[in-house]
Amino acid sequence: MFYTKLILVVTILSSCTTEEQTVRITKPPEIPKPPNLIIEPEEPIAEKLKIETEALNKKADAMLEVVKKPQPKPKPKPKPKPKKVITHNYQTSPMYLKEKHFDGLVILAANLIDTLANKKYYESLDTKSLIEEAEKLSANKDYEQSLLLFYLASERKDSPLKVTYLELYQNARNLNHQVAASDAFQRLLAQNLLETKKLTFKFLFTPQTSVFTDDKDLRKEYSFWLHEIVKYFQNNKRCFQIIGHTGKEETDNPKQLSLQRAKKIQLMMKVNFPMVIERSTLIAQGDKANILGIGTNNMMDILDRRVELNIINCASL
Repeated sequence: MFYTKLILVVTILSSCTTEEQTVRITKPPEIPKPPNLIIEPEEPIAEKLKIETEALNKKADAMLEVVKKPQPKPKPKPKPKPKKVITHNYQTSPMYLKEKHFDGLVILAANLIDTLANKKYYESLDTKSLIEEAEKLSANKDYEQSLLLFYLASERKDSPLKVTYLELYQNARNLNHQVAASDAFQRLLAQNLLETKKLTFKFLFTPQTSVFTDDKDLRKEYSFWLHEIVKYFQNNKRCFQIIGHTGKEETDNPKQLSLQRAKKIQLMMKVNFPMVIERSTLIAQGDKANILGIGTNNMMDILDRRVELNIINCASL
Protein backbone atom coordinates (compact mmCIF):
# COMPACT_ATOMS: atom_id res chain seq x y z
CA MET A 1 0.00 0.00 0.00
CA PHE A 2 2.76 2.32 0.99
CA TYR A 3 4.63 1.50 -2.14
CA THR A 4 1.52 1.95 -4.18
CA LYS A 5 1.04 5.51 -2.85
CA LEU A 6 4.67 6.30 -3.38
CA ILE A 7 4.52 5.24 -6.97
CA LEU A 8 1.36 7.24 -7.45
CA VAL A 9 3.00 10.41 -6.03
CA VAL A 10 6.06 9.98 -8.18
CA THR A 11 3.87 9.45 -11.21
CA ILE A 12 1.88 12.61 -10.49
CA LEU A 13 5.02 14.68 -9.95
CA SER A 14 6.52 13.29 -13.06
CA SER A 15 3.39 14.12 -14.96
CA CYS A 16 3.42 17.75 -13.71
CA THR A 17 7.02 18.17 -14.75
CA THR A 18 6.27 16.98 -18.27
CA GLU A 19 3.30 19.35 -18.64
CA GLU A 20 5.39 22.32 -17.48
CA GLN A 21 8.10 21.50 -20.00
CA THR A 22 5.54 21.12 -22.70
CA VAL A 23 4.11 24.54 -21.94
CA ARG A 24 7.52 26.10 -22.04
CA ILE A 25 8.33 24.58 -25.39
CA THR A 26 5.10 25.59 -27.05
CA LYS A 27 5.24 29.23 -25.78
CA PRO A 28 6.68 31.70 -28.49
CA PRO A 29 10.04 33.22 -27.67
CA GLU A 30 10.02 36.80 -26.53
CA ILE A 31 11.62 39.39 -28.95
CA PRO A 32 14.19 41.51 -27.16
CA LYS A 33 13.31 45.16 -27.00
CA PRO A 34 15.67 47.50 -28.98
CA PRO A 35 17.62 50.01 -27.02
CA ASN A 36 15.94 53.38 -26.62
CA LEU A 37 16.95 55.84 -29.44
CA ILE A 38 16.78 59.63 -29.01
CA ILE A 39 15.30 61.12 -32.23
CA GLU A 40 15.37 64.89 -32.70
CA PRO A 41 12.09 66.22 -34.04
CA GLU A 42 12.52 67.26 -37.76
CA GLU A 43 11.94 70.89 -38.78
CA PRO A 44 8.71 71.16 -40.77
CA ILE A 45 9.29 71.37 -44.55
CA ALA A 46 7.06 74.47 -44.93
CA GLU A 47 9.08 76.36 -42.33
CA LYS A 48 12.30 75.39 -44.05
CA LEU A 49 11.08 76.66 -47.45
CA LYS A 50 9.93 79.93 -45.89
CA ILE A 51 13.40 80.61 -44.47
CA GLU A 52 15.09 79.83 -47.80
CA THR A 53 12.61 82.04 -49.71
CA GLU A 54 13.22 84.98 -47.38
CA ALA A 55 16.97 84.64 -47.84
CA LEU A 56 16.62 84.66 -51.65
CA ASN A 57 14.32 87.69 -51.54
CA LYS A 58 16.86 89.59 -49.48
CA LYS A 59 19.58 88.85 -52.05
CA ALA A 60 17.29 89.94 -54.91
CA ASP A 61 16.43 93.20 -53.11
CA ALA A 62 20.11 93.93 -52.57
CA MET A 63 20.82 93.40 -56.29
CA LEU A 64 17.96 95.72 -57.26
CA GLU A 65 19.30 98.44 -55.00
CA VAL A 66 22.65 98.28 -56.82
CA VAL A 67 20.91 98.56 -60.20
CA LYS A 68 18.76 101.50 -59.08
CA LYS A 69 21.75 103.52 -57.92
CA PRO A 70 23.02 105.84 -60.68
CA GLN A 71 26.23 104.40 -61.99
CA PRO A 72 29.07 106.89 -62.48
CA LYS A 73 29.71 107.63 -66.16
CA PRO A 74 33.16 106.60 -67.35
CA LYS A 75 35.42 109.55 -67.85
CA PRO A 76 36.02 110.21 -71.53
CA LYS A 77 39.56 109.72 -72.68
CA PRO A 78 41.20 113.05 -73.47
CA LYS A 79 41.52 113.62 -77.18
CA PRO A 80 45.03 114.18 -78.45
CA LYS A 81 45.70 117.83 -79.09
CA PRO A 82 46.01 118.55 -82.80
CA LYS A 83 49.24 119.93 -84.05
CA LYS A 84 49.40 123.67 -84.40
CA VAL A 85 49.28 125.00 -87.91
CA ILE A 86 51.70 127.61 -89.12
CA THR A 87 49.89 130.61 -90.54
CA HIS A 88 50.35 130.57 -94.29
CA ASN A 89 50.50 133.28 -96.87
CA TYR A 90 48.37 133.00 -99.96
CA GLN A 91 48.93 134.05 -103.49
CA THR A 92 46.32 134.86 -106.07
CA SER A 93 44.17 132.07 -107.40
CA PRO A 94 42.13 131.64 -110.57
CA MET A 95 39.71 129.59 -108.42
CA TYR A 96 38.88 127.21 -111.22
CA LEU A 97 38.21 124.73 -108.44
CA LYS A 98 36.10 121.95 -107.10
CA GLU A 99 35.96 122.27 -103.35
CA LYS A 100 34.72 120.64 -100.16
CA HIS A 101 34.44 121.35 -96.45
CA PHE A 102 35.88 119.42 -93.53
CA ASP A 103 35.84 119.61 -89.75
CA GLY A 104 38.75 122.03 -89.76
CA LEU A 105 42.05 121.41 -91.51
CA VAL A 106 43.95 120.74 -88.29
CA ILE A 107 41.43 118.26 -86.89
CA LEU A 108 40.99 116.47 -90.18
CA ALA A 109 44.75 116.12 -90.68
CA ALA A 110 45.20 114.89 -87.09
CA ASN A 111 42.56 112.21 -87.69
CA LEU A 112 44.14 111.09 -90.95
CA ILE A 113 47.80 111.07 -89.92
CA ASP A 114 47.69 107.48 -88.59
CA THR A 115 46.37 106.27 -91.94
CA LEU A 116 49.39 107.56 -93.84
CA ALA A 117 51.55 104.75 -95.14
CA ASN A 118 55.28 105.37 -95.65
CA LYS A 119 55.16 108.47 -93.46
CA LYS A 120 58.95 108.57 -93.07
CA TYR A 121 59.34 108.36 -96.82
CA TYR A 122 57.04 111.32 -97.44
CA GLU A 123 58.71 113.36 -94.71
CA SER A 124 62.06 112.77 -96.40
CA LEU A 125 60.86 114.26 -99.70
CA ASP A 126 61.48 117.86 -100.62
CA THR A 127 58.36 120.04 -100.90
CA LYS A 128 58.13 119.84 -104.69
CA SER A 129 58.31 116.03 -104.68
CA LEU A 130 55.81 115.85 -101.83
CA ILE A 131 53.32 117.92 -103.84
CA GLU A 132 53.86 115.73 -106.90
CA GLU A 133 53.03 112.65 -104.80
CA ALA A 134 49.93 114.40 -103.48
CA GLU A 135 48.80 115.27 -107.02
CA LYS A 136 49.17 111.62 -108.10
CA LEU A 137 47.01 110.49 -105.20
CA SER A 138 44.37 113.07 -106.06
CA ALA A 139 44.38 111.96 -109.73
CA ASN A 140 43.73 108.41 -108.48
CA LYS A 141 40.85 109.74 -106.33
CA ASP A 142 42.63 108.92 -103.09
CA TYR A 143 41.47 112.24 -101.67
CA GLU A 144 42.20 111.52 -98.01
CA GLN A 145 45.87 110.70 -98.54
CA SER A 146 46.22 113.50 -101.08
CA LEU A 147 44.73 116.01 -98.64
CA LEU A 148 47.08 114.87 -95.90
CA LEU A 149 50.17 115.25 -98.10
CA PHE A 150 49.09 118.72 -99.21
CA TYR A 151 48.53 119.59 -95.57
CA LEU A 152 52.05 118.43 -94.67
CA ALA A 153 53.40 120.44 -97.61
CA SER A 154 51.50 123.54 -96.49
CA GLU A 155 53.37 123.51 -93.16
CA ARG A 156 56.72 123.93 -94.86
CA LYS A 157 58.27 127.35 -95.26
CA ASP A 158 58.96 126.85 -98.95
CA SER A 159 55.44 125.66 -99.73
CA PRO A 160 53.71 127.18 -102.79
CA LEU A 161 50.66 128.09 -100.75
CA LYS A 162 48.46 128.86 -103.71
CA VAL A 163 48.77 125.25 -104.85
CA THR A 164 48.58 123.59 -101.45
CA TYR A 165 45.51 125.43 -100.17
CA LEU A 166 43.61 125.20 -103.40
CA GLU A 167 44.26 121.45 -103.44
CA LEU A 168 43.29 121.18 -99.78
CA TYR A 169 40.07 122.92 -100.66
CA GLN A 170 39.38 120.62 -103.61
CA ASN A 171 40.16 117.41 -101.73
CA ALA A 172 38.06 118.43 -98.76
CA ARG A 173 35.11 119.19 -101.04
CA ASN A 174 35.54 115.84 -102.78
CA LEU A 175 35.39 114.18 -99.36
CA ASN A 176 32.31 116.24 -98.39
CA HIS A 177 34.13 117.63 -95.33
CA GLN A 178 32.37 120.97 -95.42
CA VAL A 179 33.88 122.57 -92.32
CA ALA A 180 37.42 121.77 -93.46
CA ALA A 181 36.72 123.11 -96.94
CA SER A 182 35.38 126.29 -95.40
CA ASP A 183 38.52 126.49 -93.30
CA ALA A 184 40.74 126.17 -96.38
CA PHE A 185 38.65 128.65 -98.33
CA GLN A 186 38.68 131.27 -95.58
CA ARG A 187 42.45 131.00 -95.20
CA LEU A 188 42.87 131.37 -98.93
CA LEU A 189 40.43 134.27 -99.03
CA ALA A 190 42.06 136.19 -96.17
CA GLN A 191 45.61 135.84 -97.47
CA ASN A 192 44.59 136.58 -101.01
CA LEU A 193 43.02 139.82 -99.85
CA LEU A 194 46.08 140.63 -97.79
CA GLU A 195 48.39 140.29 -100.78
CA THR A 196 46.31 141.53 -103.70
CA LYS A 197 43.26 143.36 -102.28
CA LYS A 198 41.23 141.23 -104.64
CA LEU A 199 39.00 138.21 -104.53
CA THR A 200 40.20 136.26 -107.51
CA PHE A 201 37.17 134.00 -107.66
CA LYS A 202 35.80 134.21 -111.15
CA PHE A 203 32.12 133.60 -111.82
CA LEU A 204 31.83 132.54 -115.45
CA PHE A 205 28.87 132.98 -117.81
CA THR A 206 27.46 131.56 -121.03
CA PRO A 207 27.81 133.80 -124.12
CA GLN A 208 25.50 136.84 -124.42
CA THR A 209 23.66 136.10 -121.13
CA SER A 210 23.85 136.62 -117.37
CA VAL A 211 23.39 132.87 -116.85
CA PHE A 212 26.24 130.90 -115.29
CA THR A 213 28.27 128.49 -117.41
CA ASP A 214 26.75 125.12 -118.26
CA ASP A 215 29.44 123.31 -116.26
CA LYS A 216 27.29 121.75 -113.51
CA ASP A 217 30.19 121.08 -111.16
CA LEU A 218 31.42 124.64 -111.46
CA ARG A 219 27.95 126.06 -110.89
CA LYS A 220 27.72 124.09 -107.65
CA GLU A 221 30.95 125.71 -106.57
CA TYR A 222 29.53 129.19 -107.06
CA SER A 223 26.94 128.69 -104.32
CA PHE A 224 29.68 127.59 -101.96
CA TRP A 225 31.99 130.45 -102.92
CA LEU A 226 29.27 133.05 -102.43
CA HIS A 227 28.34 131.57 -99.05
CA GLU A 228 31.96 131.81 -97.88
CA ILE A 229 32.48 135.29 -99.34
CA VAL A 230 29.33 136.52 -97.61
CA LYS A 231 30.58 135.02 -94.33
CA TYR A 232 33.83 136.89 -94.71
CA PHE A 233 32.16 140.28 -95.25
CA GLN A 234 29.69 139.66 -92.42
CA ASN A 235 32.65 139.35 -90.06
CA ASN A 236 34.34 142.62 -91.07
CA LYS A 237 33.49 146.12 -92.28
CA ARG A 238 35.19 146.00 -95.65
CA CYS A 239 33.63 147.26 -98.87
CA PHE A 240 34.12 145.98 -102.40
CA GLN A 241 33.43 146.35 -106.06
CA ILE A 242 31.51 143.79 -108.10
CA ILE A 243 32.98 144.02 -111.61
CA GLY A 244 31.25 142.51 -114.64
CA HIS A 245 33.09 141.58 -117.87
CA THR A 246 32.16 140.47 -121.38
CA GLY A 247 34.09 138.73 -124.15
CA LYS A 248 35.40 140.45 -127.24
CA GLU A 249 32.58 141.15 -129.70
CA GLU A 250 30.23 139.12 -127.55
CA THR A 251 27.50 141.72 -127.68
CA ASP A 252 26.67 145.10 -129.19
CA ASN A 253 26.21 146.53 -125.71
CA PRO A 254 29.06 145.15 -123.54
CA LYS A 255 28.46 147.71 -120.77
CA GLN A 256 24.87 146.67 -120.25
CA LEU A 257 25.62 142.92 -120.30
CA SER A 258 28.58 143.25 -117.93
CA LEU A 259 26.39 145.30 -115.56
CA GLN A 260 23.70 142.62 -115.63
CA ARG A 261 26.26 139.99 -114.68
CA ALA A 262 27.58 142.09 -111.77
CA LYS A 263 24.03 142.76 -110.59
CA LYS A 264 23.29 139.01 -110.56
CA ILE A 265 26.13 138.37 -108.11
CA GLN A 266 25.04 141.24 -105.86
CA LEU A 267 21.46 139.95 -105.69
CA MET A 268 22.62 136.44 -104.88
CA MET A 269 24.73 137.78 -102.01
CA LYS A 270 21.84 139.90 -100.77
CA VAL A 271 19.82 136.81 -99.81
CA ASN A 272 22.03 136.20 -96.75
CA PHE A 273 23.75 139.57 -96.61
CA PRO A 274 21.33 142.50 -97.03
CA MET A 275 24.13 144.96 -96.25
CA VAL A 276 25.76 144.10 -99.56
CA ILE A 277 23.85 146.97 -101.20
CA GLU A 278 25.51 149.51 -98.87
CA ARG A 279 28.89 147.79 -98.83
CA SER A 280 29.39 147.20 -102.57
CA THR A 281 29.28 149.04 -105.87
CA LEU A 282 28.66 147.69 -109.38
CA ILE A 283 31.19 148.22 -112.17
CA ALA A 284 30.38 147.51 -115.84
CA GLN A 285 33.78 146.82 -117.38
CA GLY A 286 32.53 145.51 -120.73
CA ASP A 287 35.31 143.98 -122.85
CA LYS A 288 38.04 146.38 -121.77
CA ALA A 289 39.82 143.87 -119.52
CA ASN A 290 39.73 140.66 -121.53
CA ILE A 291 42.08 137.90 -120.39
CA LEU A 292 42.09 136.07 -123.74
CA GLY A 293 40.33 138.42 -126.13
CA ILE A 294 39.99 135.88 -128.94
CA GLY A 295 36.27 136.43 -129.44
CA THR A 296 35.34 132.77 -129.99
CA ASN A 297 32.38 133.03 -127.60
CA ASN A 298 32.76 129.43 -126.43
CA MET A 299 34.68 127.54 -123.73
CA MET A 300 37.97 128.79 -125.14
CA ASP A 301 37.38 132.38 -124.02
CA ILE A 302 35.10 131.69 -121.06
CA LEU A 303 37.42 133.62 -118.71
CA ASP A 304 36.49 136.83 -120.53
CA ARG A 305 32.83 136.33 -119.54
CA ARG A 306 33.23 136.72 -115.79
CA VAL A 307 32.53 138.69 -112.60
CA GLU A 308 35.24 139.53 -110.06
CA LEU A 309 35.35 141.24 -106.65
CA ASN A 310 37.85 143.89 -105.56
CA ILE A 311 38.28 145.30 -102.05
CA ILE A 312 38.02 149.12 -101.84
CA ASN A 313 37.99 151.82 -99.21
CA CYS A 314 34.42 152.28 -97.95
CA ALA A 315 34.91 156.04 -98.12
CA SER A 316 35.05 155.79 -101.91
CA LEU A 317 31.51 154.44 -102.19
